[in-house]
Amino acid sequence: MTCEHYIEMISAGIDDELTDVEVTELEDHLRTCSECRKLQSRVQNQNAEMSDKGVPPMPETLRANIRQKLMLTKPKPHAHIWYVDDPFRMIIPAKKENKPLVMSPWGRAI
Repeated sequence: MTCEHYIEMISAGIDDELTDVEVTELEDHLRTCSECRKLQSRVQNQNAEMSDKGVPPMPETLRANIRQKLMLTKPKPHAHIWYVDDPFRMIIPAKKENKPLVMSPWGRAI
């Protein structure tokens, strides 16, 4: 296998997303490949630095700007939302008419 495959495994391994077999395969490769060992070390160090710093607080001016824009934004109607009328019928807004379209669970108009 190429190092590209192991680079993906290094990232997944740091996130604890590898199976036991994959961990063993990656460890075997790291014993023989100094470049991948260096990469793993750099990625682990970067992750440690990022987790130590934490998330910076949002500036109050940014929070106020976002809040203001949200208050001025009108919600858009969603024609694709399904409304459940009862377990055997679903009502969705029709696109061309103001009448709702009633659908059966099998996708047929009622």
